[in-house]
Amino acid sequence: MKLLQLLIISVSWVFTAPAIAQENIPLKKASMDKVFQSCKTYTQKTAMPPSIYMTGRNVTLLRFANCMGYRHMLVVVWNGDSSELEKTFARLIVLHYAAFESDRDKSTSRYKTQFIDIKSKSKTVDKVTVKINFIFYNYLPLKVK
Repeated sequence: MKLLQLLIISVSWVFTAPAIAQENIPLKKASMDKVFQSCKTYTQKTAMPPSIYMTGRNVTLLRFANCMGYRHMLVVVWNGDSSELEKTFARLIVLHYAAFESDRDKSTSRYKTQFIDIKSKSKTVDKVTVKINFIFYNYLPLKVK
């Protein structure tokens, strides 16, 4: 657990280094209903492979452009519980995605992720209720000063 905490701290430090020009964007509350009402469609969809941290969960990362006033928005969606472990794993997915994009995209040095909101919604289909969880992040490409 200590190793995971150190990893999270070190990754978050990398994305907030003082040599980076950062945008301060006022955060708006988000929900999937608001996202689908104000955003045409996602620009990227990535289904995550099964993991020991979210066994039996369907986990998907969605990226939206020009959505709800954000240039880029990342949403991690998963079914089932929303314990601290699942929430932390969803946050790590966002951080890993930002790190991957930073390595791949040479026009910017880093990407900053900014937590927006986390929501859960229950849906009943054929008398079976399923809990769906969403974690929303603002996703900013940053230029070096």
